[in-house]
Amino acid sequence: MYACMGFLYDGPTKVASTLIGLEIAPLFNKSFLAESFSSFWGRRWNLCVGNSLRELVYDPIQEGQFVKSKIEVQHTTMLRRWAAACACFLVTGLMHEVIYW
Repeated sequence: MYACMGFLYDGPTKVASTLIGLEIAPLFNKSFLAESFSSFWGRRWNLCVGNSLRELVYDPIQEGQFVKSKIEVQHTTMLRRWAAACACFLVTGLMHEVIYW
């Protein structure tokens, strides 16, 4: 499965980056070398989606950019981390629904 996905995504990316002269971030990071499920899913598989979700959903919620509190808190609270993680799961669920619908 990884070989097929790598061929379909990384192959054209490599050709396009060579033709254009830009360095494009890889979609996978040698997923077959993962020692655990968390290493596979969090650090090696579909890096583009993980980075996008982190920047667009998780970080703004964790840092409190959507909801301002009356008391300025310098550190992130456990509630914000939990809300950010739930929001990421919700967004990925919606993305999969749109793709498969």
